[in-house]
Amino acid sequence: MLDIIKRAGVGAVEASQPVAVMFGTVTKLNPLEVLVEQRLPLSRDFLIVPKRFAGHFELGEKYSLIRVQGGNQFLILDEVEKD
Repeated sequence: MLDIIKRAGVGAVEASQPVAVMFGTVTKLNPLEVLVEQRLPLSRDFLIVPKRFAGHFELGEKYSLIRVQGGNQFLILDEVEKD
């Protein structure tokens, strides 16, 4: 019963924040890897890449991303200026 209550609570929190904007840097090209928020390396399997970015990544490029609810996929929005 306690597990059911915990899951319901987590679901309510996730529903109140359906997406999160994050930032990531390309750390590998082949295979593609983006380091999100300087702590979470994401492989191509976790990235939703718009057609306009397919094949146009360079090491060190920074991108804004949206974390899809549940956190299993990240949509790349756009390139951001480097610091």
